[in-house]
Amino acid sequence: CRLSGCLVTEEGCASLVSALKSNPSHLRELDLSYNHPGDSGVRLLSAGLEDPHCRLEKLNVEHGGENTMKPGLRKYVCDLTLDPNTVNRFLSLSEENRKVTCRREEQPYPDHPERFKDCEQVLCREGLTGRCYWEVEWSGREAGIGVTYKGISRRGWGSDCLIGYNDKSWSLDCSDNSYSAWHNNKSTTIDVPSSSSHRVGVYLDWPAGT
Repeated sequence: CRLSGCLVTEEGCASLVSALKSNPSHLRELDLSYNHPGDSGVRLLSAGLEDPHCRLEKLNVEHGGENTMKPGLRKYVCDLTLDPNTVNRFLSLSEENRKVTCRREEQPYPDHPERFKDCEQVLCREGLTGRCYWEVEWSGREAGIGVTYKGISRRGWGSDCLIGYNDKSWSLDCSDNSYSAWHNNKSTTIDVPSSSSHRVGVYLDWPAGT
């Protein structure tokens, strides 16, 4: 039974346990991820697994917390910072590594095996899993926003290094006139209403592969 992200609280967990005990079913799995069951709710559900009348075998309460009670995608908000060890030398970081800016002159970063040597790119410090949502504000003529596996190449200008141009990464290229999504060197144009906003929301659903 999938109740992920359904705003289930401690009170809701008590009702679920009561229903499972009073009306035993063939329910084997219960997905309560991205809810806010609280410690007492988790204890109630865990105890229910030990009940001989309950056939529940698998319980998922991952990624719980008060933040998950927010409406819409904001329940999945994650806090990201840019990684100084990966930033290309023609990019500079500021605002506690939350802002990246293109530069004409090389920045004096030390050598690091994870640094992008040629492509003007930077990764976040945090690895992403589960469901995540974040927003990016960009300025200038264009910007690229992407997600990638950590194994992407860090040297050269080829497709194995550019985010969105290989099978390890996906990107969204943004400009005032158009948006396009890239994966494995194939692009899809995205129609967006004309707007002066340069803020983009990104939703990653790792379990669903989207």
